[in-house]
Amino acid sequence: MQTAFSRPQDHFAAMAEIGGELVGYLGGALGTYPFCDEILAHDLGFYVAPEHRRSSAAARLARAFVAWARHKGAREVQLAVSSGVDVERIGAFYERLGLNKVGGIYRASLR
Repeated sequence: MQTAFSRPQDHFAAMAEIGGELVGYLGGALGTYPFCDEILAHDLGFYVAPEHRRSSAAARLARAFVAWARHKGAREVQLAVSSGVDVERIGAFYERLGLNKVGGIYRASLR
């Protein structure tokens, strides 16, 4: 089994501050596709406090992640909407950043 992407330099972490207050974060990582060795960058968690969602915080975090992924040689970057909250609004935000909608997430409760 190959574990080439378990190194700290293959992970991304950024925080957004406004007026000295932490208002958001974005974590991501590099991985490979299951069918080839091309690099894919994907988010692990992306959050901006509700009172700052109309600020530039989310866009700054997303652009920093995309720039990092490009610098690392990723073929693609993925940002997901897995919370089920404000899916259309977040999707429209991602599209304004140049991302395209692909597929969907399906979930089943196990409790």
